[in-house]
Amino acid sequence: MDGILGSDIDRQALEAAVSRVHSETSKAETQLKDLKALRRDLAGLSASIDLDKFPAGARVAAKKQFSALFHQLSATRAKIDRSIDELEELIRKLEEMTEGLDLATTTDVLDLCSDEGLDSLVIPLCKHPISRRELKRRIQFASEIRDIATAAQINFEALTEHINDPSALLKSCIAQTKTAHTTGGITP
Repeated sequence: MDGILGSDIDRQALEAAVSRVHSETSKAETQLKDLKALRRDLAGLSASIDLDKFPAGARVAAKKQFSALFHQLSATRAKIDRSIDELEELIRKLEEMTEGLDLATTTDVLDLCSDEGLDSLVIPLCKHPISRRELKRRIQFASEIRDIATAAQINFEALTEHINDPSALLKSCIAQTKTAHTTGGITP
């Protein structure tokens, strides 16, 4: 029972971490949207200034001031562009990190195992957090192993405790086969 309880704690910790990553992704996407809006506003501002509206004497001073402001504006735009690039890269990495972490719930495990007639796998598959994709892969694997075990007259139920460890699964198959051969349970 401790293994299942520990598994629930691991699952909760992993789900909390995934939730934090999703939250950070959402914040980064909001910042990205705000920076893109600011970049558009700055571009609109620079296009809307008409120096011909200034009196002739003030134009030279205005040109110098606007030139300095446009230089600052260009530097600010460059910083915004870099920030946008960095945020887009961060969002991409966060999405990659969480791509496979759509964790299977206990209900998912129960439903899939029941649908495939693999009820003996519920406890082994609930011991550690796994993604829904991985759960489906393991159920398919177990179904294939069950068919092979049945054809080879190997006790599939004894194998289920090793479903998460392929080498232990293979060792158990070999041990059962050797035992069956020595006791006359399998005819070659």
